[in-house]
Amino acid sequence: MNHDILDSPPPSNGSSELFIPQISFRNTTTCDTSVIDNSNSMPTPKRRKVLENFILLKDYPSQFEDSDWTHIESKGKNSIWSHFLEGKKDRSTLKCTHCNHVFRYNRRKAPYNIQPAENHLRYDCTDPDYFHGNLKDERIIKEICEKKQNKYRNLKQYIKTQSFFDLAVELILESRLSINWVESSVAKNLWATMALIPIDNTSKPEQVLKPNKSNITNFICTKSKDINYFWKSEIASSAYILNEKTFTKRNKFLVSLTKRLYALDNVTFMSLVFDHWSNHKMSNYLGVLLVTYDEEEGKQIPFLVKMDRSDSHKKIDISQQLGEIFSKFDGLRTVTVGMSTDNVANMLKVPREFTRNGLLSSHFLGDVPCLLHSPDIMNSTLLDMVEEDGLGPVDSKHESELLELAAIKYQLNSDGSRNNILKQDIFTNYLLSNSSQLSSEPAETGGLLSFITDDIILKKNNQLAHAIKSNHVNQLLYRELCIEFAKMHEDEPLALKTYSKSKWLSAVDVLLRLRELKLVLMELNEEPSLGVFFEEEDFVLIDDLTDILSPFHSLCEMLSNGTCTIKNTLPMLISYKDKIDKMFAEKSRSCSPAYRHLPVFIRFKRKIDKYYKKYVSMDNCLLSSYLNIAFVDSSVFIEQFPRENTEIKKSDHVISVVSRKLTDILIPFLNISYYPTYDSDTEDIVGNSSHAERVYDAEGYLSEGQKQENLEFEGEFDEFSIKDDLHKRIRLELERYRLRALSLVKEYSNEVLSKSNKSWSKFNRQVQVIVGADRIFWSRHKREFPLLSLANRLFHCIPSTSILTERLFCLASQIYDKRKNQLSDQTFEDLCIIRSFLLRIKSGSINITDCTLKDALRLTKELNME
Repeated sequence: MNHDILDSPPPSNGSSELFIPQISFRNTTTCDTSVIDNSNSMPTPKRRKVLENFILLKDYPSQFEDSDWTHIESKGKNSIWSHFLEGKKDRSTLKCTHCNHVFRYNRRKAPYNIQPAENHLRYDCTDPDYFHGNLKDERIIKEICEKKQNKYRNLKQYIKTQSFFDLAVELILESRLSINWVESSVAKNLWATMALIPIDNTSKPEQVLKPNKSNITNFICTKSKDINYFWKSEIASSAYILNEKTFTKRNKFLVSLTKRLYALDNVTFMSLVFDHWSNHKMSNYLGVLLVTYDEEEGKQIPFLVKMDRSDSHKKIDISQQLGEIFSKFDGLRTVTVGMSTDNVANMLKVPREFTRNGLLSSHFLGDVPCLLHSPDIMNSTLLDMVEEDGLGPVDSKHESELLELAAIKYQLNSDGSRNNILKQDIFTNYLLSNSSQLSSEPAETGGLLSFITDDIILKKNNQLAHAIKSNHVNQLLYRELCIEFAKMHEDEPLALKTYSKSKWLSAVDVLLRLRELKLVLMELNEEPSLGVFFEEEDFVLIDDLTDILSPFHSLCEMLSNGTCTIKNTLPMLISYKDKIDKMFAEKSRSCSPAYRHLPVFIRFKRKIDKYYKKYVSMDNCLLSSYLNIAFVDSSVFIEQFPRENTEIKKSDHVISVVSRKLTDILIPFLNISYYPTYDSDTEDIVGNSSHAERVYDAEGYLSEGQKQENLEFEGEFDEFSIKDDLHKRIRLELERYRLRALSLVKEYSNEVLSKSNKSWSKFNRQVQVIVGADRIFWSRHKREFPLLSLANRLFHCIPSTSILTERLFCLASQIYDKRKNQLSDQTFEDLCIIRSFLLRIKSGSINITDCTLKDALRLTKELNME
């Protein structure tokens, strides 16, 4: 079906989307929306006074007998009026055949105006959406599943010509423009130029509908609905396949297992990543992401599906909003394998609450606590005094805000004049909006430059940065010294970085910049007006701290990278912990007790130990780590899986434990049962529609009276009947995998190192090897280990951190900042969802409502190459 609704009339296939949310009907006394984006349905100037929306008759008795309504006579079987009935007695009443709502509309006064019917079907009809497939129909789900299984179909059939509206939305989002921009002279010139180029052989320039503020808003709503349908169809079809049941005989288990693993290749597994965002400009929002794994690219891909107001972030409120996500996307419970949240206590309780209440299926492998999620936690973890049993409050946040505000207030222009025009970013706006609260303490007083952390280095850094920024003579001196020692970037001196708790990795950045500017800073000590800020002893401390924090920086950056999943988290964390333990032992022996940075080492080491205990205690972290070839013989498995029988080899015992745990994990995904023993001569039967009853009962697809066939063994389906045989096969694969991994890990590690940046530190290269060598192995050998490959794929869908939400929150802030006076909550959420989607998929050039996720990703890569 063709869904390029902007350039051609929509098809009338009578299909529908599942669970379209109820939208309040528009006020039909005034028309604030322009004609829907379809040139063939535009009313002429003479018809513009005709109502564009139906008038809902709320109290009208819609329970009339069918005999009281008649089909509307219209030309063409695909007429949009075929979706409505007309009252026999009162011809000015219409009834939607989908949602059964009754409207007042005299169609005969404007026989060619299909605008109200189209508006209703596009925006107001709750069951189903006229422009999408009906996901309540099992036949539609099967068609999507068959489409996924057809590896040889022509994907170019899903490519479409990008419309003016697609281009306008992309320009608005990528260039951070206002929605009003579409009516600017620049935009109008662009549309006029593009209109001279026919879209196809039948299009004429004057037939092309051009964007304006009203219809671009309509298009944004429609585009968001298309994306929602895209996810609904992807999730519903995946859940259908995942819940299919298979009966088999014991002697044909391998054949059935192979077929099932092949079918599971077409399932898109998901993880939920969510966080509550408190923003001074935007109130409070809950952002929810769907995260899956792109095997071809070897990285996780996140998509925002919810950016909803959430004034309260209590556990019950977050649970309720996530429950709405599960209701909106039927089957999401079934395909969700993991969750990642912020470390706030109420966030951590939500996945456990879902699991305890049975709101997640047996496919859910567990939640992942976020490692170093927010800027505050990041900097607190590095240097701050924090509570032993938690991250605790930031003791000096007030002083940090004061100092940053002062740095902004006293920043000078190159000529020494005050800079009254501030470049406002998220953090600057936050400080300025709270300036009345901060101004209670004078900026010039010593209290402003009070001790920010327990480390004197950051205090000195901020004092010096403030002294340079607020004095023109000091600025000139600093510039001359940077030129003398070649510390320049594009004709500008390298600036000192101001430490702030509100900036990601701020402590690391400050220390690295100080070390880089050592010669300049030592020379500044000779200037009487500035005084001595940094001495040689300070740089010894800076070097020591940098030795700790620089590899920690590499660790954090890799954890927030899409190539790093949960299976890489523990290996990297342990590698860093080993490095810190060794360094701590050396410093403890060599340092004087009076040396002031030893307490910092102790606090930091305790924090890393705490994170290690948290991650190593989680089965999904531990088991996924065993499938990383650089970690397969780690001593952590021997520690976590102690032997009772010392006669068994340690490696054999580890394999035995891992194989049992992986068996328990994979059984619900395979969904295979042996036939009852008394029916051993029966042929193998793979339960498709005949054994899909449980899926559609749980997800609400089938009505109670729908016919069910071939369910004679349904009551005796026992997925655990294959447990012993499955365990044997998994154990055999693990034994072969371990030998294969040990023989190839050095080769693949060298391959990664040969492509790495030679300037990287030793630890940075080690981190790259942990991720890169494992990816090479599984991309080349996954067919040798089919069961382990399935487990590997499941673990890859679970992110190592929830930092992904912060990145999308940043994009959301940009959208809101530019259009805060023009956007309703719904339009804002739609724009955020579209922006997130466009980062991965070129939805303007692809019919996303017709293709699958894999199709869309593959086509996007091809289009980008072109």
